[in-house]
Amino acid sequence: MTRHILQAAERRAKQSAVGQDPEPGSPPQQPAETEALIALAADELARRRARARHLPSTLCADSGWTILLDLLVSEHTGGCLRVSDSEKQWNIGPETALRQIAGLIAYGLVERMPSSMASAAGAVPSVTLTEQGRRALRNALDLS
Repeated sequence: MTRHILQAAERRAKQSAVGQDPEPGSPPQQPAETEALIALAADELARRRARARHLPSTLCADSGWTILLDLLVSEHTGGCLRVSDSEKQWNIGPETALRQIAGLIAYGLVERMPSSMASAAGAVPSVTLTEQGRRALRNALDLS
């Protein structure tokens, strides 16, 4: 995924340098800084998933950080993350995901998004980053 993001950024940079319009169907242009940030987050997620394939999850567990990174990447790739997909997405159980998300909400980094498909009978909502969460991730990834 990181390679795809970087290649798209390079194509758009070349096109803007020669005054060409972006390719039809390509995602909206983002500043190079944002694309680099997304590439860092995607790369970090790929490393975490690679470690999880070879090591027990308890040795590389940092669920809150993984959730934040995945939210940042999905926000810029058009994906939507639901807590109910936590086991597949983040390699954690739904209870752990809900605890982590409750903590991220308490810190103001994440907010719940109402789902039009969710029933009032307790369906699990989607979550998204807050502006404060985006800033915190940007600062943390700049340090790495």
